[in-house]
Amino acid sequence: MRKQRAAAIDPIAEQGVGRADFRPDAMVITPTCTGSQYGPSQPIFTQDHLPVRPHMADIRRRRLLLGAAGLLPLLTAPAALAAMSTPRQSAGPFYPTEPPLDDDNNLVRIHDGEVASGQISDLRGRLLDLNGRPLSGVRIEIWQCDANGRYRHPRERGRSPIDPAFQGFGHAVTDEEGRYRFRTIKPVTYPGRTPHIHVAVRPKGAEPLVTQLYVAEEPRNTSDFLYRRIPEDQRHLVTAAFLPGNDPQGPLQADWDIIFGAVEASG
Repeated sequence: MRKQRAAAIDPIAEQGVGRADFRPDAMVITPTCTGSQYGPSQPIFTQDHLPVRPHMADIRRRRLLLGAAGLLPLLTAPAALAAMSTPRQSAGPFYPTEPPLDDDNNLVRIHDGEVASGQISDLRGRLLDLNGRPLSGVRIEIWQCDANGRYRHPRERGRSPIDPAFQGFGHAVTDEEGRYRFRTIKPVTYPGRTPHIHVAVRPKGAEPLVTQLYVAEEPRNTSDFLYRRIPEDQRHLVTAAFLPGNDPQGPLQADWDIIFGAVEASG
């Protein structure tokens, strides 16, 4: 019998929740994960309100302060825009050499196989331009090592066994409100590196944004050579907290907005 492909994680909802039910101002989302360890009808997360994005609050506060000082026009300078956007970082040596057969946004299950080891996590957020406007229809890719610290790559020479259930690479496409979502694991250490997730944003007709996402309050961050290259006042732009959701038995929740693109003149 032909195996069924595991359902991808919808940025808005999974089974039982339609896009018409979504209201970004005040909402309750209780999607289910078909065929997962959580069962066919058990909610995987509940969200009462959209979280406040700390770095977007920082951007708004910075604009207010600069506006009060008469310096707001300087925000159009390249250096000022770069300071507000998500910092770029190296892609590293383990980007897939060929696309995997299963590359959806659910990295913890390949087709209808077993669930991967590790702390299952929902990574979600929005892709925004420098005006805070959503960017829709943009491909976002992530790749990371499994719970044993192994990448799915021919150049990777780790000694721990590779988790056959972990996809290692996935992609999502932002919806009309710029939202994306991945089901993955909380990143773990790799030899010589603090826990991180590689990210590539690939808008059509523009240079990709490649960066890395780090775990908030991870003590190994400050000794990581790539993390330390990021200016201290920009590190929050590539950091997310992986926290328990409303269901103690459910996945961790990590919210992270990606800031990308040119500022457009306001009408």
